[in-house]
Amino acid sequence: MRNSERKYLLLDVGNTHTVLAISDGSKILGRWRISTRRFETEDEFFTLVHNFGIDDGIKTVAISSVVPSVDIALERYCKKYLKVAPLWVNAEDYDEIKWNVNVRPSEIGADRVANVIAVRELFSGDIIVVDFGTAITVDVLVGDTYEGGAILPGFRTSIMALFTGTAKLPQVDLKDPGRSLGKDTEDNIQIGVVRGLVKAVDSIIDDIENETSRKYRIIATGGNSHLAVGLSKHIKEVDEDLTIKGILIFAKKRMENLR
Repeated sequence: MRNSERKYLLLDVGNTHTVLAISDGSKILGRWRISTRRFETEDEFFTLVHNFGIDDGIKTVAISSVVPSVDIALERYCKKYLKVAPLWVNAEDYDEIKWNVNVRPSEIGADRVANVIAVRELFSGDIIVVDFGTAITVDVLVGDTYEGGAILPGFRTSIMALFTGTAKLPQVDLKDPGRSLGKDTEDNIQIGVVRGLVKAVDSIIDDIENETSRKYRIIATGGNSHLAVGLSKHIKEVDEDLTIKGILIFAKKRMENLR
């Protein structure tokens, strides 16, 4: 069966949300976003997928997960309901990129691996990927070599840390108040979190460019990436499906290698 005839179920399992996508091997046919907390067993996950009406004809499942507690449920779902073994995104199974890090490549987060795979295939030049999720990750690709990156707390993570770690600060909505001089506690927090973290990302990008004596194309992704556009001096391009696209590229390459 050619890749174009194969139906892929692609899962990006994050700490807060899970993105499900269906692909025919060349394009994304549908995309859904659910809370990762909505499923803990294979049967619960089957019910979710079945209710979306996307479980017919799936031949390949590829998963990027940073939540080990749900991995067993997903493995069992694939074997019980789809009769397939899932492909798990990891750096050690993708040798077209050199992983220049001081840890085993398998220790690099699967979402970060998928992002780097995607930008290598879809964009040209040296690239920095910024993923705005529960954590904000910064990843650097020079040619075919992954050079590392940085991790920051995400917007919502920071808001919750202030709310749970202090006696009086409230939990606030995640948004940019449109100014940098706050007039009440709510917009003070929003300014510090949203504008502060975007400035931090810009500063890290500046430092990386200075340390490596390179200029990079900057690609942003993640559920909160829209907040950075307009605030960041570096972030102008956003691809919200970047991780899913990387998972698909990984899956197609693995299927070729397994033949």
